[in-house]
Amino acid sequence: MTKKTFTQKLKTHSLIIAILLGFIGFMLLKYVPIFSVFKPAAYFACDSLPFLLFLMLFLSFCKIEVKEMIPKTWHFSLAVVQVVLSGSLVVLLMVFDFSFITVLLIEGAIICFITPTAASASVMTGKLGGNEAAQTTFTIISNVVAAIAIPLLFPLFCDVSSI
Repeated sequence: MTKKTFTQKLKTHSLIIAILLGFIGFMLLKYVPIFSVFKPAAYFACDSLPFLLFLMLFLSFCKIEVKEMIPKTWHFSLAVVQVVLSGSLVVLLMVFDFSFITVLLIEGAIICFITPTAASASVMTGKLGGNEAAQTTFTIISNVVAAIAIPLLFPLFCDVSSI
C-alpha cells in the first residue's frame, strides 16, 4: 500500500477511528489503574474541547463564501416541516387528554422536531462530501425558526411553574 492510498483510507475512516480511540482511551483511564497518571492530561484535554470545537467550526465556516449561501426551496420546506410537525403535536396535546407516559413521549417528539440543526452538521456534511454552504444556510434558517417557534409553542404545553 502506498503512502497516498494509506492517507486516503485514513481520511475516509478518520471519524470512526477517532470515536474508537476516544472510547478506548476513556476505558483505559477509567478502569486501568496504571493509566491514572495520565488523568491530569485527560482533564486538560476535556477542558480544552469547547475551544477546539469553536476553532473547528470557525475555520470550516470561514471557507464558505457568503455568495454561496443562497437559500433554496428545500431550506424553507424543511423549516415549515419543522414547525408544522411540532405545532401539530402541541395541538394534539392541547386537544386530547393523554396518559402521563404518552404526554412525555409527545413532548419529547416536540423537542426533537423543533430543535434546530446543530452547527457541526455543516462540518460533517463537508467531511462526507456534501455541500457545506447549503447546509450552513439551512442551519441558520433552522436556528432562526427555532428561536421564533420555541417561545411561541412551549408555553402552550409547558407549565411555567415547572421551569
